[in-house]
Amino acid sequence: MRKKDLEKLRKDIDSVDRVILAALAKRAKLSQVIGKYKLQKGMKALDKTRQKQLIKSRIAMAKARKLSSKLALEIFTRIHKNSLEIQKKIRS
Repeated sequence: MRKKDLEKLRKDIDSVDRVILAALAKRAKLSQVIGKYKLQKGMKALDKTRQKQLIKSRIAMAKARKLSSKLALEIFTRIHKNSLEIQKKIRS
């Protein structure tokens, strides 16, 4: 591999990272909307059934793409925690 090839691959990674961050920003906005809905309906921020379902399905998606289950668990546990933080801020 040449240095030029490495630079191209790194630019590709940078591009993918921008897509990931844009998706996380969109997810955060959706979490705000959900948080407002839950507040209006008197619902708790944490829905343990949904949490378990989400983590289980994301691990399955990762496995289907030949990605690490552990990585998917870590990432989506943190993403879900962030969503809860967003929803709790709405309540305060």
